Amino acid sequence: MLKSLYQFRTEVEATRVNSLRGKNVVIVHPAWHSCGTSAVVAGQARVYRNLGAKVTTVAMCVDLDYGLNRIKAEALFQDATPDIVADKRYFVGVPKKGLATFDFFRGVLWPLARGNHPITMTGLAQRSDLPPDLRGEKIDIVHCNHFFCMPLAERIAAGRCPIFLETHDVQARQYVLRNKGSWFLPPYPAFEELLSRELSWLERADLLIHLNSEEYNFFRDRLPNMRHELIYPAIKDVSIDRVGDEGVVIAGANYPNVQSIQWLLAEVYSLAKSPPILIAGGVKDDFQLRAPALYGANRSLFTGHVTDLQEIYNRAKYIILPTVSGNGLSIKSVEALASGLPIVATTHAFRGMNFDIALCKNIFIADSPEAFAAQIELQAAREPTSAEQRRNSDTRAVYLAKFSDQSLAVGLAALLS
Repeated sequence: MLKSLYQFRTEVEATRVNSLRGKNVVIVHPAWHSCGTSAVVAGQARVYRNLGAKVTTVAMCVDLDYGLNRIKAEALFQDATPDIVADKRYFVGVPKKGLATFDFFRGVLWPLARGNHPITMTGLAQRSDLPPDLRGEKIDIVHCNHFFCMPLAERIAAGRCPIFLETHDVQARQYVLRNKGSWFLPPYPAFEELLSRELSWLERADLLIHLNSEEYNFFRDRLPNMRHELIYPAIKDVSIDRVGDEGVVIAGANYPNVQSIQWLLAEVYSLAKSPPILIAGGVKDDFQLRAPALYGANRSLFTGHVTDLQEIYNRAKYIILPTVSGNGLSIKSVEALASGLPIVATTHAFRGMNFDIALCKNIFIADSPEAFAAQIELQAAREPTSAEQRRNSDTRAVYLAKFSDQSLAVGLAALLS
């Protein structure tokens, strides 16, 4: 009998347990929580430790007032990220003495005022303090997340070890979206200018790791002399012991999520005869600011920020992914796959994941408001999915094969063998 891909990968990974024993891995990442980046970093830390490595994480705070509120900011971040488990965790940023200087104004504040986020973000990394314990320590790998953390990663590596850079999407696209309708001083830098800055930092890494096929192809075309690897992240599994009675949307605080919720509420929900749905996550505050009237009419649907996503999944009868905007890998779509629940989604929700959606019987694709509303009504009226059905679902098989800890372990171990 042929083995399943997941069974094969699990067996291969099992032979490589402790393959990194004695190695020291430092993971550098922005100090963000309750978001996709945070989930990806948590998976990296878990898997490197499972492979036997000593893991140190360095979270770079990108708040401009870090030097004035360091203790409070660090406590908030540590409390919000218990899933990032490492042997040592550091929290760094631009110290107080570096704020009231012309250099800080010229290299960080003025580019920010003009919407030139690559200069601002790399400027923060260049000026962030370095954990003193890491100076002179033997380090085998620096695993850097996002191009703008590279100046800090280079200072940690100090030319003594390779830097693996995980790109997390084409950031220049996100910056263009961020500048639209914001307070930054026009004229805003064009996409190509932002991208040029991004590429110049990507070129300094030893290896580029991409989280989905779209960004892999994008960067491989623009940096053909670099080594590129497509390695999907390890996203924490979702418990499947309980089933709720609501349609659930999970959305963090970013502009593409605001656009997606706006489409759901303005064009879809009224057509679906208002079945019970729940919109959880930090998108609440952004949505209230950008679409106050629509938020006011649907206020009761929003829960705001949640500390335990598992509790939200426990309330779900089916998952709603009304994704109409955004780039990069969608972490909430991966979590939906792991849940084994029925999923009502747009095609865009599964961008860059390279699996045949048509083979997944519990995914229901709808790209028009009318079709999406009809699918919501259909799932709301159906009997709940049993725990056994969820465990044996097509979507859960995709999650295990592509986005589990075992899958990432195989990918990382292959790079390091």
